[in-house]
Amino acid sequence: MKSNLDLKPDVFPERRKTIKLLQYWEEIRGLRALPMESDIDPDAIEAIWDDCFLLQTRDLGRSDGNFTYLGKNIILAFRGGYSGDACGELISPNVTSLGQNFTHLLETGEPQLQEGSFRNIKHDLVRFRQCLVPLGNQKVSVDAIFGCMSLKIFPEE
Repeated sequence: MKSNLDLKPDVFPERRKTIKLLQYWEEIRGLRALPMESDIDPDAIEAIWDDCFLLQTRDLGRSDGNFTYLGKNIILAFRGGYSGDACGELISPNVTSLGQNFTHLLETGEPQLQEGSFRNIKHDLVRFRQCLVPLGNQKVSVDAIFGCMSLKIFPEE
């Protein structure tokens, strides 16, 4: 599905990646309760694609669950690791730590915007913003969670 919403920075005035994802989600949803995973067009959100991730809800309760897609900027950001205790509300490559973060989204089917900070293993301060949007099916249940994350690292001085 091709989007009418052009997310290229020179045409689209919104700078926050999380808001871009939320606006794109609203567009592909249209009049439906939830858009489907097949509605996502990586070319339409090329400007934020490397900051996005996709997780199937069936993988939330599994200890070996994996992301269906994890953008290269997220992979790079977590390469240095993080302190699990300080990262409670942040999306991480460890699916088992995510259950509590997605409860509201799964119960309501409503997008979530979050921001916060944590210290990684190197004790750098990491500030983040993330947007989580539900993807559904024809039965209007949440099958997947699509998200976008922006991170800024402030090295410990």
